[in-house]
Formats: sequence, C-alpha cells, structure tokens
Amino acid sequence: MPDVLLSAALDRARDGAVVVLSVPAPDAPVERLLAAVPAGPASLFDPRGGRVAVAGRGRALHLTGPSLRALRDDLARSLARVAVVAAPGADDVARALGGQAFDPRRHPADDDAWGAFPAASLTLPRWSLVRVDGRASLQVAFTRDDAPSAAAIARVLRALEAPPTAAAPPRAATVAADREAWEGLVRDALDAMRDGPIEKLVGARRAELRADSPWRLANVVERLDDADGCARFAFEHGDAALVGASPERLVARRGDVVSADALAGSLPRGGDDVRDARALLDSAKDRREHALVVAGIRAALAPFCDALDAPEAPVVRTLPRLHHLWTPVRARLRDGARALDLVDAMHPTPALGGAPRGAALDWIARREPHPRGWYAGPVGWCEPAGDGEFFVAIRAAVLRGDRAWTYAGAGLVPGSDPAREWDETEAKMSAMRAALGASKR
Repeated sequence: MPDVLLSAALDRARDGAVVVLSVPAPDAPVERLLAAVPAGPASLFDPRGGRVAVAGRGRALHLTGPSLRALRDDLARSLARVAVVAAPGADDVARALGGQAFDPRRHPADDDAWGAFPAASLTLPRWSLVRVDGRASLQVAFTRDDAPSAAAIARVLRALEAPPTAAAPPRAATVAADREAWEGLVRDALDAMRDGPIEKLVGARRAELRADSPWRLANVVERLDDADGCARFAFEHGDAALVGASPERLVARRGDVVSADALAGSLPRGGDDVRDARALLDSAKDRREHALVVAGIRAALAPFCDALDAPEAPVVRTLPRLHHLWTPVRARLRDGARALDLVDAMHPTPALGGAPRGAALDWIARREPHPRGWYAGPVGWCEPAGDGEFFVAIRAAVLRGDRAWTYAGAGLVPGSDPAREWDETEAKMSAMRAALGASKR
C-alpha cells in the first residue's frame, strides 16, 4: 500500500508544496515514535483520556514569532496549502504542534535553560504518530525534493511495533533550590496584595539538577505519571527539551464546543484522601483563590461564547501526589473563533499569573529571579479548521544534556503561608523528579 499511496502523494507534491501521507499504524502509544524515528527535533502532546494525541520528529513546516496569536494567519495559510493523502482508515488532518513562553515580552535569550527556545513556535512535523479516538496513524510530511521511500515508511511502521526498551534513568540530584529566596518571594507577594490592587499572584520557582549522564527524552516521557486527564508534552529546541505532564487544560475547541479547566487551590496528598478533600473544600483561602480563576475564565470566554456552563461549587480532583479544586467550564462558540484566538484571550488565567492580569504580570516580571520561558505557557496542537487543544506547561522540566531545571508554582492570596507554599511546590516537583531519577538533595 505505501508504494501506491506514495506515488499518489508525489503527484500532489508539485512546485515545492508540502504533502502529508497518512497510513494506519500499529496500536502504540504516541511516544513510541520518538524511538522509531530517533533523528530530528521532537514534539509531543498526549492528553491521557483525550481525543487527539500527537508525537512528531523533524520539521516539514516551522513557524516562529512573538506569540501563538501572531502565527495564526501564517499557519492557516501554510496548512491550507498542505495536501493530505490518506489510506482508508487513516487520519486525514494535518496538525501543527507548538507553544509559547508564559510572557513573550520577557524573552530569556541568555538563560541557560531557555536560550534556544523562541518566544512562540508551531511545527508540522516531518514524521508524526497520531491517535484520534483511539485509532493510530503514521503521517509523513514532505515535498517532492525530500520524499521518503516506501521502504523507509515500512521501517518506521515496523519500529512502532517494537516494545519500548526499559532504561533506568541516570542518577541525579538537586544542586540548587533556594527555600529562603522562595519564602522571601511569597512575603513580597503578600505585601504587594496588601498595599495594592492585586488580588492574587502566582509565584514560580525552579530547582537545578545534575545527572551522571545525559537524560534521554523518550525515556523521561515514558516514566511520567500515568494520571488520567493529564497531558504529557515534550518540545525540543536546539540542545534543550521541555517535558512534563500537566493536569490543567487551558482551552479546547472542537467545532462550536469550547472546554476549559479552572484548577486552583491545592493540597499535597496525605494518608486519608477523604479527610484531605474535606480540608481543601473547607479552606477559605483556597476557595477564594479558585473563585478568582473561574471568574477570569468566564470573562475571557464571554466575548466568544454563549451558554457558558460551570458548576456553582468546585469539586476535588485527586492526582497521584496532590488534590486540586477543579471546576470544568463548557461553552458554545458564537463567532467562529479559532483555537489560537481562544488561547490568546485566556492566557494567562489567574491560575498561572494572578488577578488582575496586567498588574500580576508586571509584578512577576519584576520580582521572579528566573525567567519562566515556556513554563506555564500554552502548549498543544491546532489544525486548519480551527480546532485545537492547549494545556498549560506546568509540572515540567527543561533538559539540557546532564543538566535539568524543574519548575513549580503556587497561587498566592492574602493568608498564604510561605512554608506551606514551599511544601506545595515540592509536591508539584516530585513527579518530575521521579521521572528524572532524582533525589531532592
């Protein structure tokens, strides 16, 4: 079959046009592609329990710019020119993967972790393993000048059937995590909220790790906690890779249905989940923090949507290491906005930056000692019709050879306790530390 389809795809690949050849693939997790095609920058977005998951290698199209919203029109024009030749049963949509910095205005060009990352990028991978509604497809994007052979496609399909190679992570330890500086930042935030108009601030910190050998991205992705509803993600730029597993959907658009998550108010898991959940629901501080996030999401979606639906009270969502207050928000799209328009309107929600947004972002830019880069920024996929899904890049790390930086944040409101917020960020970093094989010290 690849020979016949490849010939048909080559007929469409004229005058430098990009064509995507899509064939049914073995029933494999999308991260298997990272080993099956070991060369080329990696990109991966895999919301566990979600409808669409994609992993890619290489770049057939690659756009960079100051923000995802700034790339919207160029991406639409580029993807509209891409022809898709799909075998029966294979997915027939070309999707771009990408993300942007938390605050593109604060571009960390000279930072050890983020120097290779653009402010924003979207990529149509050269090779993709796509799962849509549980059905897997292998896609390869090319022009006439760089078309793969049928034998190369067959080799990748065979490689996807191979079981993953179990590999222990390198030995690693945290070498820099400044508790005194973090607690000072929390106290500064409390002062800012007492003396000014800011109602909530989200502080973030990072810890540096060193390993006895370089990490392998595919192995780190495989070791991330398998928590239903979390999205695993990975994006390589230069010699650095962002990787993580986020529980927080920023926004998804499917036709005229829009979905978002308000996830704010957290408690590390103890020995009794029922007692923990009751304590979190009874916490006035956490309920106040959560209500600001729900209100922010409602306000961001209102210009685009009708029939916004959100429960009056949050529920507790329990993950392997933490409990969160969670309110799912659903709405009906009114004006045909694309996924990237919704991302631009919603990011950052008060769960990631604070409230009001402008004053909170200014405080973060002035006071946080390290740039966030893509940490807490939107990552995900979008396609020509305007559908897409983006999570926020939290519970994340940046890998660069044998160095890594783990990131975590905490929502701060009047009444926040610096010691408790440190414990919360430690719990949030623990999943990434485990995936990296790292001890705390």
